[in-house]
Amino acid sequence: MELYRQNVVNVQRIADVHRQFHEPEYDWGPKTAYRLFNATTFALTGKIAEAPHVTRKLHDVIDGVCRTIN
Repeated sequence: MELYRQNVVNVQRIADVHRQFHEPEYDWGPKTAYRLFNATTFALTGKIAEAPHVTRKLHDVIDGVCRTIN
C-alpha cells in the first residue's frame, strides 16, 4: 500500500502489482523486495516514460522496506 500512498502506482495498478507479485509472468525468485520491485516495474510497463520521477519514488519505497526489515 505504500506504493499507492507514495503515488508510485494508482488504484487501477494495485491489482496488477499484486498479481505479478503472487503469480508472476516471469520467475523472480522468492517473495522478496526484489520480487516486489520487479512486479511493480512490470505493472508500470509503458507508464514510466510518462512520469520518470516514479522510478525514484519506487526505489525510495523499496529502500524503506529493506531498512525496516534489517
